[in-house]
Amino acid sequence: MADKPSKAPAKKADDRMIYKAIAAMAILAVILLLLPIMRRSYENIDNFGTWQTVLKWVAIGCGALTVVSAVLTAILGGKAKKYAAAGIVVFAVLALAALALYLFAYEAFPYLYFFTIAGAALYLVHLLYPLDFLLIAALTTLTGAVFYLHGRRAIATTPIIVLYAIMAVLIVADMLLAKRSEKHSGRVRFGKLSFRFYARKGGAKPTYCVGAVLLACIAASLIFGSVFAYYCVYFTAALLFVLACYYTFRLD
Repeated sequence: MADKPSKAPAKKADDRMIYKAIAAMAILAVILLLLPIMRRSYENIDNFGTWQTVLKWVAIGCGALTVVSAVLTAILGGKAKKYAAAGIVVFAVLALAALALYLFAYEAFPYLYFFTIAGAALYLVHLLYPLDFLLIAALTTLTGAVFYLHGRRAIATTPIIVLYAIMAVLIVADMLLAKRSEKHSGRVRFGKLSFRFYARKGGAKPTYCVGAVLLACIAASLIFGSVFAYYCVYFTAALLFVLACYYTFRLD
């Protein structure tokens, strides 16, 4: 009688995923506790100059480490390559956060709360769901943030229009990536590089649908103004909830 296949490898993989999720939530809790303390210290005029100097060098240092991590990712292999790739994300996020605080001072703190929570949520999406949902969720979240910025202003200023243009380019790029993946049964290939874009039971239609809806909302917000953009914030939140339910039921 043939032996039953061992389930130990699958169990170990599930355990690692749980540990990663717990670690992400612990880091999120620590950051959310530290941000109010940092904000109180930052708003003290006596500490302002010191904070600006520290933030400037943190942004420069983390930016340099991002470049180093990218180089190491290109030349290393195995687990070292994965750690180097993770370094790109970590150092890039730290560099952007430090730069935002340096440029916008304490006005940037509400956005740091938003992106900290959004980053943790997207990391959980990365652990549990296929790549297509991660990209859709990230683009929907970022577009919702631009809608929020627009909704707080009477008109669409030049920076808002630039952000809308950037998001439109990224959304179209994601749709083109989905189109490319359909030629190889859900996998995307660039030379020797190959990765799965959507799960075997899935398809590229959600990417097309969400991308078209987001592009329509961007166009409508530019035409109808900040009030429409403000309501689009709630729409993107509802859209993320619907997508999470859809992809949960569609999991392999």
